[in-house]
Amino acid sequence: MSIAVLGLAGTSMAANIWSATVVGNWTNAANWSTGLPVPADAKIVNGNGAAVTIDSNIGAFAGNFQMGNKTGGDTLNVLAGGGASFEQFRIADVAGSLSTVNVTGGSLTNVSGNGAVGYSGLGIVNLSAGSFVNTVDLDLGRNAGSRGEVYVTGGSLSVGKDLMIASYQDPANSGHFEISGGAADIVGDFTVGMYGTGTALLSGGSVTANRVRVGGTAQGGTGTLTVDASGLLTVDQFNVGGLAGATGVANLNGGTIDAGSISIGANGTLNWNAAATLVGTNMNFLADGLLVWEGDRTSDVASGVLDGTFDGSGGLVDIATLAFGVDYDQALSTTEGFLLSKYDSLNDTTDVWTVIPEPATLGLVVAMGAGMLFIRRMFKA
Repeated sequence: MSIAVLGLAGTSMAANIWSATVVGNWTNAANWSTGLPVPADAKIVNGNGAAVTIDSNIGAFAGNFQMGNKTGGDTLNVLAGGGASFEQFRIADVAGSLSTVNVTGGSLTNVSGNGAVGYSGLGIVNLSAGSFVNTVDLDLGRNAGSRGEVYVTGGSLSVGKDLMIASYQDPANSGHFEISGGAADIVGDFTVGMYGTGTALLSGGSVTANRVRVGGTAQGGTGTLTVDASGLLTVDQFNVGGLAGATGVANLNGGTIDAGSISIGANGTLNWNAAATLVGTNMNFLADGLLVWEGDRTSDVASGVLDGTFDGSGGLVDIATLAFGVDYDQALSTTEGFLLSKYDSLNDTTDVWTVIPEPATLGLVVAMGAGMLFIRRMFKA
């Protein structure tokens, strides 16, 4: 195995190779083919059992840092007192590689260009103390067949732009994000399943983001986000599904989601258990969006429509015959259509979804006004 320090594209810098299969300290010049790397170098770890330890501040490097440029496993350990920053890093660079980064103290920083955990292989980051900083985007699982995983049990993760799970334009990539302690601060979007399959579990600690998208793009993308135990998600916009071709499921089993606005869109499902807390100024239902709310929430749905917390549009229905086509308990008029709910006594859950009248009868909805109870049909045992 070797770890190489390669030049950036367009430069004449030579590779600096970490000795094959060596387990040792970054600062030991004997571990490198051309001596201790200098700031302008680009560093590469090439698998086959190499393990590199950083336990002091090695400084800022203008070059790239890449792991997994050959198949097999390699590891980077950043310990208390250790510190390094790179122009860009790729973890698990080639298909078939397995690269692991353990940050148990100190700091690891990516300052320019997307950071990729699982660029073409399987990349894993374990953060238990210290900091893992990306000043731009962070991709978990980028190219076809790749997978990226990040586990935060302590310390701080910082992303200056977007954190994207299964990030690039290929449905064959995947990724997972998990936090049980510490904090993650995402300045831009947190997308779970952007093009491929993404999952996220928030069971402790805290995550803040501008917008969360569960199921990311029209080209595909399948995302599942679960908040449990003491997990906390604070976000301006929380979107589940919403784009054709994307599928999103959010499971609020425990913990708290504090959102400025909530949207349940096409192919989106939000499962809300009574043990969890969901805070939002409004919840908007789009075509095929579904809320599954634990308990009999019939009166809560009616109150939410009346006070403007719940709104929705989507689907077609013949309002003249009230042929909504499905069993429901109540239908309440909203801004552009109707919000329906149905209590399932067997599972003790209330389903909430939206329909919109045909264009010819839309004027009747407008005349009625949002929030007016239009019809109630009871099918409870």
